[in-house]
Amino acid sequence: MILKEKYVPRHLTNIYFKAKKIYRKYNGQGIFDNNLENLDDFIRDNNADFFQNIVWCGFFFDKKIIDFLIDNQYSFNNKDTFNNLYFSILTNNIKLFSYIVKNEKIDNNLYTKLSHFINRDFSFSYAIILLDLDVDFNLKENFFLQACYYGKAKTVEYMLNEFDFNNNIINEGVNKIVEQQKTGTFNKIFKHSKVNININENLIKLVVNTRDYRIIKKIYEHRNFEKHKYSIYLFELLFNNYRKMGDYISTERYYQFMRELFFSGLSLDLPESVVDAFLNNKFKIVQDFFDNRNKIKKF
Repeated sequence: MILKEKYVPRHLTNIYFKAKKIYRKYNGQGIFDNNLENLDDFIRDNNADFFQNIVWCGFFFDKKIIDFLIDNQYSFNNKDTFNNLYFSILTNNIKLFSYIVKNEKIDNNLYTKLSHFINRDFSFSYAIILLDLDVDFNLKENFFLQACYYGKAKTVEYMLNEFDFNNNIINEGVNKIVEQQKTGTFNKIFKHSKVNININENLIKLVVNTRDYRIIKKIYEHRNFEKHKYSIYLFELLFNNYRKMGDYISTERYYQFMRELFFSGLSLDLPESVVDAFLNNKFKIVQDFFDNRNKIKKF
């Protein structure tokens, strides 16, 4: 794929139009004729700026130019390394991306910048290449947290299989997945052997705020959910959200799930009058109970 004008990011259009002008100029001089057999001499006789212009021409107008540079072991090591890598992703040129990563210096700043762009916008294939580099482990921890934040399920699962992150990092990643409501990623890693979720009030609140019935139910049924300790807290959050629900399906799911909490033992931890009030839709009594309970806690 050669990047077409309509797909060029706005902040890079100046490079595109510059390359378009240069490509016409060089093409008119015959530099790209005869299967690029003269290109080597032109590059050798000119400076680094000329080489970078050739690279831009390859990105936008002729993939054979990029293949020629790789096959002849040219170094892409210059001030535009990030842009070269970024454009290789935009043009779906995994061969070039892999070549630059393996042959050029990728410092910590560049690694961090690339990991952010890949997790935010691009595919698993590029993440794998970057993760293969031998870099400080904290960079890979940050990579993992970014993948969690952006809901990159395949990347998160791969990193859990390949690297030994401590529980704090894994739990922070889980929190980011839940906070960003990345249900698919959550489902992907929920039963992973390395994920020993630390369920506390903060995570429960994040889960309930997603209003995603599937995540809420899975957290409640998780082996680390201490029912005697957190069931009332979960019920209170659900009750407050339930009263704000707009659509029938979500409201009904919440209501039925709260009933399940009663039958799972919560009714033993609440006054009988509160249980009866909820089951009979006397929500003012339930609300008064929680309001008074919170006042006592604060006191």
